[in-house]
Amino acid sequence: EDPTAPEGIVPMSTPVGANDGAIIVDKFESFVESRHGRPFLSLLLFHNNHVPFVATAQGSEACASGAQCPAGRGYDVNKPSAQLDYFGALIDIDVQIGRVRDILKQKGYAESTLVWLASDNGPEVNAPNGFIDAEVGGGLFNGPGEARPLRGRKRDYWEGGHRIPGILEYPPLIHSNAVSHHTMVTTDLLPTIMDLLNVTRPPSQAGWGLDGQSVVPAMRGEPADSFNQFGRGWLFWRQPSALGGAFRYGDWKFVNQSHSCTNSSCNAALYNLRDDLGETTDLSQIHPDIFEAMALNLSRWKWDVINSSLKESFCTAPY
Repeated sequence: EDPTAPEGIVPMSTPVGANDGAIIVDKFESFVESRHGRPFLSLLLFHNNHVPFVATAQGSEACASGAQCPAGRGYDVNKPSAQLDYFGALIDIDVQIGRVRDILKQKGYAESTLVWLASDNGPEVNAPNGFIDAEVGGGLFNGPGEARPLRGRKRDYWEGGHRIPGILEYPPLIHSNAVSHHTMVTTDLLPTIMDLLNVTRPPSQAGWGLDGQSVVPAMRGEPADSFNQFGRGWLFWRQPSALGGAFRYGDWKFVNQSHSCTNSSCNAALYNLRDDLGETTDLSQIHPDIFEAMALNLSRWKWDVINSSLKESFCTAPY
């Protein structure tokens, strides 16, 4: 960092090396040292596992030897190069995340720091109607990784396009090996931090929309109510440049124009995630009242987002 440069940033001159995640963690370590025990917020954006998949020799070898790449779960011997790079890159990022936790321990931050780990949304390379070839006749669909039993891959409104595991570490509230079935989104991070720090928005922003909700109740171990999120129970998805969208309310999920849809699969559909996590059975004709209500709510939410971007945001809106 250079506080005298525009935005405090100067061009990188350090060679990245075989693992671009390593240099990010190197910089993180220097930053943490500069804090000398003071509080900090740090956002680490790793490239892995995003295309192109380029593993280090160590990561590839760990996979090829079978030490960390068990058979199944997406490993395909017919595509050894792509598979070794994909899973090797996962191993490489695991190593760097381990370094982050070690740094926090070494610098005395581990017992008081919230660590929030999430990944990009779904494996790359879409498949017709959201189903990979293995489900309709054998073999992976052109790209490594899979989201089964979920339907869809990256960019899809189906669950395989956005549902990912999340790992939170915060010793003051979260017990070791605790498992939560709450649904969370990355926009929950801001209100969660505000909740933990007892920070409120300034009066001038009191009426603004706020995406996300504090997940402190889940961190305390409060039980999830079905798929509901602390009584809110709703989540919306929409890509700014795409048609359609998705809306989830409790167990119900409305999907319209998912990215990899073809033919009839592009039509708006209604699913019940409690009974059909793979989103295979459209219930719109059986529950037309729920279907119509969710379609209307999705439309209203889209207009609310546009209103927020035009009247409340200081950023340039992509609409």
